[in-house]
Amino acid sequence: MCPWGSAVEDPAYYALLSGGARYYAHLVAMLAEDGESDLGYAKVGGLYVPGTADELDATERRARARAAEAPEAGSIERVSAADARKLFPPLRPDQPGLFISGGARVDGRRVAAAMQRAAAKRGARLVTGSAELMMRGGRVAGVVVNGETIEADTVVVAAGAWAPKLLEPAGVPLGVAPQRGQIIHLRSPGTDTAHWPILMPLSSHYLLAFEDSRVVVGASRETGAGFDYRFTAAGVAEVLNAALDVASVFARSPMIYALNLAARPASTISLSVTVSARAGCRWVPTAARCSRTWRLARRRHSISHPTPSNNNTHRQH
Repeated sequence: MCPWGSAVEDPAYYALLSGGARYYAHLVAMLAEDGESDLGYAKVGGLYVPGTADELDATERRARARAAEAPEAGSIERVSAADARKLFPPLRPDQPGLFISGGARVDGRRVAAAMQRAAAKRGARLVTGSAELMMRGGRVAGVVVNGETIEADTVVVAAGAWAPKLLEPAGVPLGVAPQRGQIIHLRSPGTDTAHWPILMPLSSHYLLAFEDSRVVVGASRETGAGFDYRFTAAGVAEVLNAALDVASVFARSPMIYALNLAARPASTISLSVTVSARAGCRWVPTAARCSRTWRLARRRHSISHPTPSNNNTHRQH
């Protein structure tokens, strides 16, 4: 989470990104009150590494202008190539950058699990299964999950790329479609990556370090792939080459630990999509996704294929 230097120009989209970054500190504090601290969240800062000096200048101007209204962005510092490598050691030696101290990383799966546990502590009931809207008198009156009827005054749909199908009974057209994203996890055993900043070229790719000697490289953006949960040579090559372009040392040391694939919800009409309340149902834009992970076994170099965390249904309502 480090939107302040991004090249996003759409005001509504940037407001969504910056609002999320601002809110996370409050969310983390609220979860802590419920005893939930396993989030994978850390303020490690963000390091923008544009390809040219002009792009770096433009990134700094954007970041400083936006930070004037966003104290959560923290300090902003132009760093030399040598100092950038101190922050992110695998970075290529000739690459300067812009460091923003307020950038933070988070593990979405761990946060989601923590929110479910916190909700349960406060009386929520988690029902897992395939959900359908229940209509009554032209309005949404609840949901049916695995044959169980659950009535509600308002239904919040946070089904990501599966939302259009779910909303059909309510007559709510939604310009959202799945966009396949292929992600690579690199691991360098014994390397302390816990405090490395988020590395952000001015593209759709990123390098995100976690505390277990792991760097996540993402992501391809494959519109039109639908719910196709297969990895492709082109997608994996795109992501790996994006990493090697800014951190060529990765070609020698880390091993590919896992491959991850996600179906993210992408707007088919504009960057930002808003849907007003209608018929007792509210849709919220989320990064909900169906993901599938392949972990590479250390010795046999085979690929284990665990059950995906979701399938082509609407789960965890």
